[in-house]
Amino acid sequence: MKYLCSNAACSVTETALRVAGGFSMTRSLPLERYFRDARGGLFQPPQDDLALMLVGQTALAAEKARNEND
Repeated sequence: MKYLCSNAACSVTETALRVAGGFSMTRSLPLERYFRDARGGLFQPPQDDLALMLVGQTALAAEKARNEND
């Protein structure tokens, strides 16, 4: 969930900044803060590489268990 949500937030806020233009980076507007907060989420644990590794390991273990039970 963290992987999907943080990457979606980054994508959405980046698109919003592009639409709004340079004025969107004004500190007094909330869009600048949303962008900064979304980007900060990428560095909170687990980071993307670890999250994807854990998802892959879990999927492989589940498939192995399913094959052993067949």
